[in-house]
Amino acid sequence: MCKSVRIVLYSVLVLVFIACANRSRGPQGGPKDITPPTPKKATPVNNTTNFKGNKFEIAFSELVNVNNAYENVIISPIQTSPATIRTTSNRVTVILNDTIKPNTTYTVDFGNSIVDVNERNPLVNYCYTFSTGATLDTMQISGTVLDAGNLNPVQGIYVGIYDPAEDSIFVKTKPLRIARTNENGEFSMKGIKKGTYKVFALGDLGNDFIYNAPTERIAFLDNEITPSIEEKTVTDTIVIKNETDTTKSKKDFVQRKKTIFLPNDIVLRAFKEDVYKQQIAKFERTDPYKISLFFASPNMEKPSIKPLNFTESAIKGLVYNTRMDSITCWIESPTVYDKDTLRFAVTYRLSEKEMKTDTISAIYKKKTKKSEKDKDKVPVFLRFTSNIQNPMDSYKSISFSFGTPVAEMDKQKIYLKYKQDTTWKDIPFEIKTIDEMGTKYEILIKYNTDLEYQLLIDSAAVTDIYHIQNNKISMPFTVKTSDKYATLIVSMINMPEDAVIQLLDAKEVVYRQLPATEKTTFEFINPGDYFMRMFADKNKNSKWDTGNYHTNTQPEEVYYFNQTLKLKPNWEVEQEWDYKLTPAPQQKPEIIRKVVK
Repeated sequence: MCKSVRIVLYSVLVLVFIACANRSRGPQGGPKDITPPTPKKATPVNNTTNFKGNKFEIAFSELVNVNNAYENVIISPIQTSPATIRTTSNRVTVILNDTIKPNTTYTVDFGNSIVDVNERNPLVNYCYTFSTGATLDTMQISGTVLDAGNLNPVQGIYVGIYDPAEDSIFVKTKPLRIARTNENGEFSMKGIKKGTYKVFALGDLGNDFIYNAPTERIAFLDNEITPSIEEKTVTDTIVIKNETDTTKSKKDFVQRKKTIFLPNDIVLRAFKEDVYKQQIAKFERTDPYKISLFFASPNMEKPSIKPLNFTESAIKGLVYNTRMDSITCWIESPTVYDKDTLRFAVTYRLSEKEMKTDTISAIYKKKTKKSEKDKDKVPVFLRFTSNIQNPMDSYKSISFSFGTPVAEMDKQKIYLKYKQDTTWKDIPFEIKTIDEMGTKYEILIKYNTDLEYQLLIDSAAVTDIYHIQNNKISMPFTVKTSDKYATLIVSMINMPEDAVIQLLDAKEVVYRQLPATEKTTFEFINPGDYFMRMFADKNKNSKWDTGNYHTNTQPEEVYYFNQTLKLKPNWEVEQEWDYKLTPAPQQKPEIIRKVVK
């Protein structure tokens, strides 16, 4: 083959390869399609009256799908038998399999579930409505469902309306009409008949639209609502284009009538009831002489513990924590705690009228004994822990604890010293016992941030009930100076009665909490980003409490300051807060808002 022919063939092959490569990439260029599908024709037409049969069909401008139809398409009135929803090409067909009620308005709310096939652009808030009677019920209500404790939007919770004249609504009766919240916790309910209604929200775990499980999330309004329509004149902005020079286009304002459906700002605060279902969650015996019991909930009163295979005199004491949901039992007698198994009868209250007694067997598996030679090398000392760190926060007192109850403490062998030049000098102090068994202690002190400090405890200063003593302890530390902290002063313009303000970190962990006053001052704050939450502490127990449907008790109201607080070292920030200025759905800063499902 001559050279010229080879060159021609090679060129042809290269061109074919390039053409194939480009063809595999498909058409290039052009703007991305962001247009949602458009309804072109509905059979029967949307908003029809005297509807016959049980089927309708909607044709769209392009090929469509319905995402998770059985979850996202909400039909009112509630259907006992699920509707059949299918898509074919550019059509959506809905067949209602329940008995069709006479003189009733039906709404089939697709939400955002209808999308085009190619780009999956959603048709937002599309609803098909019809009436089996001569008139169409046209009232609407809308609002938001928020988590009562943190104001996060609640997605996928059902909102229902009920006739207030009916007995046992919500717990025995299904709602007249329903809606479902979107990812912003928002709902819109259409096709409502004129009248007055009760409004509830239900995270329906049983899919029966009835509140019958205490673990279900619920919400309810104290007041009844009466849907209404209002005509308002609103001002819109229009752009008038210059046909010859687009840079000279100008804006103009036009007024038009707009129909407003009320109420459109319903706020439902969803909660789960505190269910007092008491039981012993677990127990453990990590040391031969120490047994710990943990309960599922705080106890109404102190449980009693009765030994079954040893005498009660062997028990040194019982320590109940402040929440009354755990007990630590200390056994003093070696002849008792040397037993592999200790058996107890634990009696506690299930309810105001019912007590329960459980029998537990606390087993301790003895560790393999070390040789006498090894034993001599490892002295056993009383376990000691402390909150001392370097540097120490200037607002914190010194606290320390021992692993077992203390039988004897020689306070003359415990020293708190400060350094002056090169000399350590004693500071007078008092030791405060925090718990009844003598395991936790506190030293109150007012620091001088320019000094160095040291806590010293001589060996054998403390002896526990098992005759174990402490090793020598030396803990030097400095104290943070005031210029390392920030100060926040919250000036309240309005304030709920008995309010509590909480300073939160970025994970919404409570950093500091104070009763609200006209000027609430948070001192000694480590620099960083913070958020503020406030709740109306109606029962004055310094903690947020949930609601109860059966006692008609709403959860304590929660409010958020709607900005991030950036606190810097050596700064004093005064922040005004009027919690009434911002509606509840807009209060929580976006950076810490999460969707509750």
